[in-house]
Parts: sequence; C-alpha cells; structure tokens
Amino acid sequence: ATIRIGTAIGEKDISKVSNSRISIYLLGFISGLAIILTLLFLGDFFVKSFLDESNQSSGLVLKFASAFLIFGLIFHIFDCGQILIIGLLRGLADTSVPFYICFVSYWVVAMPLSYVLSVHSNLEGKGIWIGLGVGMTICCFSLLMRFELLRSKL
Repeated sequence: ATIRIGTAIGEKDISKVSNSRISIYLLGFISGLAIILTLLFLGDFFVKSFLDESNQSSGLVLKFASAFLIFGLIFHIFDCGQILIIGLLRGLADTSVPFYICFVSYWVVAMPLSYVLSVHSNLEGKGIWIGLGVGMTICCFSLLMRFELLRSKL
C-alpha cells in the first residue's frame, strides 16, 4: 500500500492513487475474509491441536477458546483495515497524525474500556476483547477518514 501510493504521488497521478486505494481495500478484504472463514470453520481444529485431550480440563479450555475466537474474528476485520489504511497513509507521508489516532484509540479508549468491562462487569475476559474491538474500530474508521480527507486534497 505504501509503495503503490508513494509511487502514484511521485508520478503526480491522482487517478492512480484512487485505483491503488481500491485495489488495496479489495486485497485486504479478500485476504481478511479468507482468514476469517478459515478460523470460523477450522477454529476448533486449531485450538484442539494445542490441547492435551487426555486432560479433563481440555473441554473447558476449548469452550473458552471457541468463545474468544469469535471475538478475535470480529477484531480481525478492523485490525486488517487499520493496518492497510496505515500503509496508505504512509504512502502519503503522513505518519504523525496516524500515531496520535492509534494512541488515543488504544490507550485512551480501548484500555480503560477493556478494564471497566472486564473487571467491573460480568463480562470478564470477553470485556477485554470488546474494549479492544471498540478501540480498534474507532482507530480503523478514524484512519480511513484521515486518508480520505488527505486524498480529497490531492
């Protein structure tokens, strides 16, 4: 993403910036979807490969891991998006503002929310994933808005 956008900017080809953005979004969506589908259908297989089936606690571990895997899959959607958008922003030589967006999303929103949801509610471990997911979602959409703002000024 960084190289394609940087090259387009260097060539002063604004249409190439838009085309690169769309291809990066599609590539990210397709690869993210492949990972999500793989874990959705084979998640138990991967979890069981790390468990000792002879241990009587392995069923409980599988139950918890399967629940957390669903949260992880949802989290992955926005994580994939924010990683790609950071690459697009780097191509526009924009690194400072994305740093602050990520900092606020993770440390000001996600961490306190994770703490409150996990410690001060009955969500426990799920609260951590929900808090991190909310922070990641805010980060992803904030970075997307930043990229689109900068792209519109080209």
